[in-house]
Amino acid sequence: MKVSFLIPGDNRSGGVRVTAIMAEMLRNKGYGVRIICVQKPKRLVELKKKIERKLKGIKDVGWLFQFKGEIVHQSDLSRLTFDEGEVVVSVGTYTVEKLLELPDYVNKLRYNHGFPAVFDDQAKRVWALDYPSITVSQTLVAGLEELSPNSVMGVVPNGIDTSQYYDLGLERNSIGLFYSRHPNKAPDFIVRVAQAIHQKWPDINVYIVSTQSLPEGLGFVKYLQYPPVEKINEIYNRCRLWILPSDTEGLPGPVLEAQSCGTVIVTTDNDGSLEVVKHDLNGLIAPRRDLDGILEQVERAYFDEEVRVRLAAEGFQTARDYTWAVALEKMEAVLAKFEAGGKQG
Repeated sequence: MKVSFLIPGDNRSGGVRVTAIMAEMLRNKGYGVRIICVQKPKRLVELKKKIERKLKGIKDVGWLFQFKGEIVHQSDLSRLTFDEGEVVVSVGTYTVEKLLELPDYVNKLRYNHGFPAVFDDQAKRVWALDYPSITVSQTLVAGLEELSPNSVMGVVPNGIDTSQYYDLGLERNSIGLFYSRHPNKAPDFIVRVAQAIHQKWPDINVYIVSTQSLPEGLGFVKYLQYPPVEKINEIYNRCRLWILPSDTEGLPGPVLEAQSCGTVIVTTDNDGSLEVVKHDLNGLIAPRRDLDGILEQVERAYFDEEVRVRLAAEGFQTARDYTWAVALEKMEAVLAKFEAGGKQG
C-alpha cells in the first residue's frame, strides 16, 4: 500500500516530527511511503538562515532527517504521479487545500494536529471540506465533527521515545519553557510568564529552548537555540517543572517528553494538554492567559516536594501509555479501512 504525507516543509514543529517518525515506521513495515513538502521555499531567506546557522554550528534544523525514505519538494502536485488507491495524508491545516489538486482515484485523508489560535476563513474552509479525518487527540474530535460531520475515522496520538527522554537522576533546580513565535504558542504570554517567575523567584534558573532568536526582555534566562535531543533531555532533567503556556495545542510533545523525564508539567487548559494532563493527578492546569493562575501552580509544584514527587510519578506513568507502537497500530487500523474500501475523500 502506498502512502504520501503532505507537509509544508521541514522544521522543528511537532507536526513534522510526528510525520517523519510515523512515515519511517510505516516504511519499515513495508508500506510505500514518501513525504511531499508542498511549500515553495523562500530561497534568499533560507540561504541567509542557513549561513547564520552554520556560523553558530547548528546542524539539524528540522525533523525530516529521521525519515529514510523518499522526500519530494513540489508545490504543484499535478507534476507528481499518484497510484490508484494511494492514501494521501495532509498534515495540519495548511496543506488540506492541496488535496483539491489530486485526482479522484486517490484516497484523501486530513491529519488534524489541532486548530489555529486564529481560526480564520481558510481554517474554517478546509476543515469543513467533505474529506475523512484523523486527529491526534480525542479532545479535538467534537470540533472536527462540528465542522465536518461524520468525518473522523479515528484518533492517532503522538508517541514518546523513552530511549531519548528519560530520568538522568540530576539535581533539579530550574524551570523550563519552549519559546515559539507561532500564535498558537502564545509567544507574548511565554515572555510574561518567564519574567514573572524571575521577578518573584530570582534565584530559580529559567531555561528557554527555541529555534528562534532570544526575545527582548529575557536576558536573565539560560537560552538554548536548536539544541540536539540529548541536550533537551538534559534540560528537562535539570528542571523541577516545565511550563506550557500555549493558547492551543494538538497533542503537545513537550508534555509527554517532560513527564517521561520525571519533570512535572504546569500547563494551560488548551485542548491538547487536557487530553494528557489531569489537574492535580499527573500535572497542574491553569486557565489560558491567567498569569496569576500559572504562578500559583508553579509555586505548588516547585516548593511542595510531596506534590512534586507525586505528580512526577503519575506523569511518568502517563508518558508510558503514549508509545509509538500504539500510535502505529492506530494508524495502520485507519489505513486498513481504506484498503478494505472504507471512507474515501
